[in-house]
Amino acid sequence: MDPATKRRLAIGGGIIAGLAVLVIGVFVAAAVINSGRTAAAPVRAYLDLIAQGRGDAATRMVDPGIPNDQRALLTDAVLGQADSRLQVVDVAVDSEYGDQASVTATYSIDGERFTHQFTVVQGEKEYFLLRTWKLDDALVVPVTLDSQGFTSVSVGDTQVPLSDDYGWASASLYAYPGIYTVSAPSDAGQYVTADPVALKVTSDSMGGAQIDPVATDALKSFVLDRVRTKVESCATPPGNMDDACPWSVQDDDLASLTVTQLPSGFEDFSLSGFTTEDAVITIRENPSDWNTDPEDQDVSFTLTGSISLVDPANPQVTFDYAW
Repeated sequence: MDPATKRRLAIGGGIIAGLAVLVIGVFVAAAVINSGRTAAAPVRAYLDLIAQGRGDAATRMVDPGIPNDQRALLTDAVLGQADSRLQVVDVAVDSEYGDQASVTATYSIDGERFTHQFTVVQGEKEYFLLRTWKLDDALVVPVTLDSQGFTSVSVGDTQVPLSDDYGWASASLYAYPGIYTVSAPSDAGQYVTADPVALKVTSDSMGGAQIDPVATDALKSFVLDRVRTKVESCATPPGNMDDACPWSVQDDDLASLTVTQLPSGFEDFSLSGFTTEDAVITIRENPSDWNTDPEDQDVSFTLTGSISLVDPANPQVTFDYAW
């Protein structure tokens, strides 16, 4: 064999050997990369987003497949302000079968541990060699928000509307695991308030919170002013003829009507209604053939009524009766 042929054979052999080494290297590198691409990886990445308060990104990564009007709590604004978010404890692959894998995640909320099982499926391979896994199970939990009096509530700084049904308002939503603060809506005004309540959401059970308005001292003062004005009206014709005034003052033949005591407060007060403390109107009848010198008579009574807060800034007071 002449030297030129030997040289060509040596070069060809070197190229083939180099290619073989390269192919082996590619497969070795793919094997190393695939060893880190386990079914647990997308689950951990997903849980890390939730733990960081990145609700929008978590929803983009795994769409929960629920109506848009039930996603109000799946946002950065809500999840980011949670009092306690999940902390990832462990993510482990339980089993692989075909193109699917079962992955169990352990997480904690405020020190309490919970587990959740995910199903992960294989996606299309990258560069024909690298495995991919896709997570389709969203970790969202159904929750209900209820109120007897509010038509919206605040979760953190986010105002959430409720559907009102004859005075009972509610919303059926979904949330990521965590503990949230539910409070009165930001537009509740000065006349009502509510103590904040905690909404605890875990994968073990549905979450729920009810928050009802209670009257403030400002509302009591507002209604008391209206009560005193009503008492004055019951001692001033023709206001004394109103059905809500005591029947003893509903007389158009009186010599005098004088308020001698205004109510100083309430025997009972709530958003559903009130009963005042005693008021006194002193009346004197006109002289007659059978009573030429009538004496003063004290009419002691309480007023009852109801309050409407359809417009939170302008309460409406209705007087029912006096007794």
